Amino acid sequence: MNIQITEAVGRTTSLAIVNSRGAVLIPAGFELSEKVIEALIKQGIESVEVLESNENDVIAEIMQKKIDRIEHLFYPYDSLKMNELKTCLINQTLNS
Repeated sequence: MNIQITEAVGRTTSLAIVNSRGAVLIPAGFELSEKVIEALIKQGIESVEVLESNENDVIAEIMQKKIDRIEHLFYPYDSLKMNELKTCLINQTLNS
């Protein structure tokens, strides 16, 4: 669902928000706060794609993709410290 950026406080992005050069400003699955929206407005962002309130399955899928990405990045490393870091990142992802 595409809505005006000024109406997006507390909503969760369904797609990444990118600037005019294609650089990702906000990833998909990110809850938009007032401060973030203010920064996006300064970047010239006028509207965003957000999840509809009944899209819990989509949110779960986005979270799983984030976890899968972390697992992929840490796959080649098998040390105690790297596993601790991976666990910390996954916990942070789940609690955000």
